[in-house]
Amino acid sequence: MLLSNISKNDSIAEKVMNLSGKPIDGLTTATSAVGQLADIFLKGADKGYNPQCNFDHLASVFATLAAVGSCMDHSKLRHLHGRMSNSLTKTK
Repeated sequence: MLLSNISKNDSIAEKVMNLSGKPIDGLTTATSAVGQLADIFLKGADKGYNPQCNFDHLASVFATLAAVGSCMDHSKLRHLHGRMSNSLTKTK
């Protein structure tokens, strides 16, 4: 929830959108932080990452980033939306 709250600030949201790191073995091949969060969110839907929890709280992070003016047209969000739409459709 903290990430969702602090990303309401435009400058922090932009930093989150541009943050990158190394892919995490067994979890994600994404290098962007947003892509890694999306992979955790999607694997949480079927308890594929941690069977003891889900990651529903990350939905508010994506909603906040999508609503922030500086990120609304960001290509990473458009790409992320396509990935998540396809994956969530497959989990049903």
